[in-house]
Amino acid sequence: MKLKIILTCFILLISLMLGAFFLSSKISDGNTVLYRHEDPLTSATSTDKGNPDILPNTSAVYEYYEAVSDYYYCTAPATYLYYHLIWVHPSDSPDLMLFLYDDAIFSTCVSYMTNLGWVIFRPSMEMKYYPKVHTFAAGTGYAYIQWEVASHILWSGNSASAVLNESRYLESYSFFLTKSHLYYLNLTVPAGGDFDFYLYYLPSGDATHGDDYIFEEATLGLGINESLSWQPSTSGQYLLVVVRTSGSGPFTVYFQEYLGDSEPGSIPFTNYILLGLLLSYLFLYKWKRQLSLKE
Repeated sequence: MKLKIILTCFILLISLMLGAFFLSSKISDGNTVLYRHEDPLTSATSTDKGNPDILPNTSAVYEYYEAVSDYYYCTAPATYLYYHLIWVHPSDSPDLMLFLYDDAIFSTCVSYMTNLGWVIFRPSMEMKYYPKVHTFAAGTGYAYIQWEVASHILWSGNSASAVLNESRYLESYSFFLTKSHLYYLNLTVPAGGDFDFYLYYLPSGDATHGDDYIFEEATLGLGINESLSWQPSTSGQYLLVVVRTSGSGPFTVYFQEYLGDSEPGSIPFTNYILLGLLLSYLFLYKWKRQLSLKE
């Protein structure tokens, strides 16, 4: 009798485990669960303005677009004060345009794509945004589209690394800069990659397109590192966008603040002043000591 009860319990336990396994396999399907942002998604594009597709944060969506059509999307609530980007990157050259709206009926356009394939916004409150992709006569083809928040913070004296490829078109970072201070950025790229970077500043509540940058470093050629030294005219939170032009591979970006009016690697002018004061103090000390010895 006891053996029969044990066997029954064992069979029931195995059945429950198998059921849980098949259920978890169904739930973990990348096309089913939208909260698994680390998994690339392929969503069904929506041409219905009243039923836009939800863009997951930090996951590139691989879409197929038909010519002369509008495709509608919706983001989750964007975190206020943070920089956000939405980018679209054709994989087989469809002719398209990206627009960004701040209302669910797609009536108020706050930014749109120009030559560079992304738009930037920095909301002053937590709110949803509504991207639209419009395709032209030669617009049939595949493209990646992504919405992301620039949550990576760069601190002075530190570096950050990532990998760019066909589906990971760009990476974004933010940092706080003080007016008139001197800063230095360096981008180390892979030998087979042509990567560039762009620097932006937006007040809270604003949006703009990719070509509205403060500085760019976009030297043509594979394996060419980029660098920039500058003094901002406004204190605040800035955005750095590292973009893949061609090739693929890992990159490293280094950020440094320098005191004084010097270029990286040189001696600041204030150091010369301090050195002069120190030498003057030593001279006066030696002179006074000689006088005291004579007396």
